[in-house]
Amino acid sequence: MEEEQSYEEPRSGNRLIKWLFVIWFVIAFRNELGLLFSLALVFLKSLIGFPVGNIPDTEYVLRVFGYMGGYLFFLMLLVLVIIVLLSQVILPVYSGPGRRKVAERLFGFLTGMKMPVIFVRLGKLTKELSDPGRVRGGMAIVDLNSAIVLEKQLTPFLTNIQGKPGDDQADSKAKAASRSVARVAGPGVNFIEWNERLRGVVSLQKQFRINLGVKGYTSDGIEVGTHVFSIFTLGQPATVMKVAYDEDGDNICLVKVDESTKRIEAILDELDSQDKAEINSFAQWFLASREPNAQLSPTEDNKDYPPFALEDERIIAAVYSKALNVSDSVPVLWDDLPALIATEVFRNLISQVPYDLLYRPDSAESFPLVQELKPRLGRTVRYMGVMSYQFLQRLDGMPVKVGQKVEHRQFRIAPVQSLRTSKVLRDRGIKVLVAGFSNPKPTDPGVMQQRLENWRARWQREIEIARAQQDREVMGIFNRARLQERSRMVEQLSEILQGPSNEVSLMSIFQILEDCTIDPQVRRVLPQEFITLLRSLRAWLVSLQ
Repeated sequence: MEEEQSYEEPRSGNRLIKWLFVIWFVIAFRNELGLLFSLALVFLKSLIGFPVGNIPDTEYVLRVFGYMGGYLFFLMLLVLVIIVLLSQVILPVYSGPGRRKVAERLFGFLTGMKMPVIFVRLGKLTKELSDPGRVRGGMAIVDLNSAIVLEKQLTPFLTNIQGKPGDDQADSKAKAASRSVARVAGPGVNFIEWNERLRGVVSLQKQFRINLGVKGYTSDGIEVGTHVFSIFTLGQPATVMKVAYDEDGDNICLVKVDESTKRIEAILDELDSQDKAEINSFAQWFLASREPNAQLSPTEDNKDYPPFALEDERIIAAVYSKALNVSDSVPVLWDDLPALIATEVFRNLISQVPYDLLYRPDSAESFPLVQELKPRLGRTVRYMGVMSYQFLQRLDGMPVKVGQKVEHRQFRIAPVQSLRTSKVLRDRGIKVLVAGFSNPKPTDPGVMQQRLENWRARWQREIEIARAQQDREVMGIFNRARLQERSRMVEQLSEILQGPSNEVSLMSIFQILEDCTIDPQVRRVLPQEFITLLRSLRAWLVSLQ
């Protein structure tokens, strides 16, 4: 909601009431008005010296006007009684001050004062407002999903605080007296005071924003495009992190505790140095104090339905915060900031890695884009928003371990504390639920084609290397088998030659030689005459049998 927007004055309703009252007044008091007109004529004639006729009796005139005044007095009293009675049923207010304020606004409406009624639904006004400036009272009817911020303008009493020129003390008092005072009005009927104006309207539901076509550069200079999104809210309590010291005892780590079993599931080092320093200062104070143990708070207390949490400081900080977009010098409202912050985080992350490392085509198990970069962006943006922490420490002073059960007899549990370290979204009371981006793609189609060619060449080279290795292994197996076969043949020939010479030994020698020629590798290196000689010997041996 822009600061210049205000309320529209109801015109047709009170004008009709005024004209109806005038017509009724003329008809009801026509005789009295005629007498008043005749007295006015007598007065004018006496001023200009004209002769004056019959003058009405003074007692009669006083009686007539007394009757007229008493009638109007009782009429106004009746109107006030009706307004008071209507104020009890026209709006769902049950307290005395609330009914009084309803009666004041009904009376102001009848008298033509600028006292409108505005309606807020789903974080927006049902009708756009145009008249700038302050509003002299009114009402705001807010639904269960919204809240408004009303700003009171305080005017300094200059006569009391004026001093000599250059008086710093007087100047500081004037500034303090003239500063704005804001308050948050939640769901229901809210009365706008005479010196208040609407400063802003917010939705307490979960908000979704996305920046389309975000571009960034990888570390190897490739421009990629993606869509960056964020889900955030003002209507949910801050996430309560469980934190403790690590094994070294000097580093604050995040401890994930199962909500049902109260056992530690993981110990992670995800916090930045600024948050660690703030938590460490509180932890040292808590360990040195005698504060009693607190209950272990749930990590999340999210509700997607009303009533939502209504934290005045967060809502006021969101409404009053306006960043300036350097590119076009346009103020950025609070609900546009999470997506912008996520966009900058994405560009910083993507600039630190080469494009090939996003997908790791050389590894079937590693996927850094999904396993590392996207979770890292989500954590970074989420920790920039509203966060709380609860410090844990074992009573024996030993570091926490995975699988331990967090209970009072073994742990000191500190009360929940809000992180106060200044962050862009945290200062504006925004809680980030989810932040992420789609798979980045090169903006130049030629880059993708070139990468595919490089990947294809790499895969082809790896295939050729694998085939060469397989060929070497096969050749080694074949050579070992051939050597074994050769040794076996030599042994058989030696046994045959050492024995008596006969037809059986000749047939055995021939069979061994013929088995050698069956091997294609051996057959390819043997001369054709040798193969022909073996065939002739085979035929001769067959003829001998």
